[in-house]
Amino acid sequence: MPVLTAKGLSKAYGASPLFQGLDLSIHRGERVALVGRNGAGKSTLAKILAGVESADAGEISVRRDAKVAYLSQEPRFPPESTALEIALSGLGEWRAAMARFEAIARELEKDGESPERLAAQSAAAAEIERLGGWDREHEARTTLRQLGIADPSRAVGTMSGGEQRRVAIAQILVGKPDLAILDEPTNH
Repeated sequence: MPVLTAKGLSKAYGASPLFQGLDLSIHRGERVALVGRNGAGKSTLAKILAGVESADAGEISVRRDAKVAYLSQEPRFPPESTALEIALSGLGEWRAAMARFEAIARELEKDGESPERLAAQSAAAAEIERLGGWDREHEARTTLRQLGIADPSRAVGTMSGGEQRRVAIAQILVGKPDLAILDEPTNH
C-alpha cells in the first residue's frame, strides 16, 4: 500500500500552469527525485505533497498511520535554539511523555509514593517505550554527530546555512518518518 498517493494534481500561478493532471504513488522505501529546470514547479509540488501548500485541483491521500516529514529549501529555526533541541523537536509525543515521567518522578521524590502516582509513572514509561524507548536523545546526538554537528549544544544562530540544513535533516531522521520530502537537501 502506498504511503502517499496523488491523483489529478494541478497547480498554476495566474495563467501559467506548473503541472496538470499529475498522478503518483510513493511506497515505503522508494526514493523519488524531481528533476527539472528552475521554475518548473518542483518545490511547489514538494510543498503540496507535504501538505504545506494546496493544489488547485486533485487530491492527495496519505496512509492512515503514516508519518510524513518535510524539509524546506530554507529551514528556519529560532536562532537561540540548540542543535539538540531542534533535532528532538521532531519527537513531540516522546518529549511530552518524558516530561510527564520526569514530573511524576519529582513528585514521588518530594511527596512520596502513592498508587495513583506509581500508576501514572508506569503509564508514562509504557508510552515512552511505545514511542521508541529511552535512548531517543542519544539517537539524536548520534545523528547530529554523524551529520557533522560536533556540538549539539551549539545555538543554530551561530551555524552556517549548511550546518543548519544538516540540523534540519537530523530533525527529520530522528523522527523516523515513513516518507521524507526533502526540497534541495544539498542546497548549501
